[in-house]
Amino acid sequence: MKTIYLVTGAAGFMGTNVCAQLLERGDAVRAFVLKGDPAVKFVPKAVEIFEGDLCSAEDCEKFFAVEPGTQTVCIHCASMVTINPNYSEKLIAVNVGGTENMLNAAKNHPECKKFVYVSSTGAIPELPKGESI
Repeated sequence: MKTIYLVTGAAGFMGTNVCAQLLERGDAVRAFVLKGDPAVKFVPKAVEIFEGDLCSAEDCEKFFAVEPGTQTVCIHCASMVTINPNYSEKLIAVNVGGTENMLNAAKNHPECKKFVYVSSTGAIPELPKGESI
């Protein structure tokens, strides 16, 4: 059975590297990229580009659409990253709402065999020196 890897955040540092490694293994890759993102030029050329917005449940749903007889594995690397400690509605919309949209879309598609969520240590509260996270 054919497998397509669905990679979000594919224009970012982690996403471009994930795409490159999947291609190196001979896998088919579809990348979710924000429309107009100039960093799309860093996505490997052999990757199928899907333009959309994680904040759109409809876009997330369309990202998962594949031909019958195809299975998918979603690797969700997309996020907004900031060191600004102030509350950001957009940050919550993308990082929480976008992830929720992707999870809901994956649940609606039984051909999605695995959902891998990638984050960073920046999402983990920093503890006092010497305490394990």
